[in-house]
Amino acid sequence: MIPNVEILEGSAGPWTVEKFEVTGILGSFRDAFSGRYCPPGTYTRLKHTARGIVMSDTPAEKNDHYTFVRKAAGHVLINGLGIGMCLNAVLKKDGVTKVTVVEIDADVIRLVGPNYSSDERVEIIHSSAFDYRPPKGIR
Repeated sequence: MIPNVEILEGSAGPWTVEKFEVTGILGSFRDAFSGRYCPPGTYTRLKHTARGIVMSDTPAEKNDHYTFVRKAAGHVLINGLGIGMCLNAVLKKDGVTKVTVVEIDADVIRLVGPNYSSDERVEIIHSSAFDYRPPKGIR
């Protein structure tokens, strides 16, 4: 189970984190069977002024990341911070000793990173996933 995130709302550069309410079921009948529907509730989303909604903690988004979170153990590498949904979930697992998050956008780090900075296991690196190289000996 991946929990909803509990982070502060705010903005940094073109990015905004905000809560939103779904009052009716979003999605089609077919979506209900594929896990892509969204039941009523309060969710959190990350929006970009030009690109729109980039990340949320809706059930469909959680379903997309379930296998990763389930298998996470030891030192975990996450490419992309988003709203920290995966980060939050793996931090709740026994056996996760460290989490390195690689995020390309400094504004996303400034906006979302402080919500996770109190956990000493978290390291957020400002870099592209394609450019990042772990320190020698780290796997």
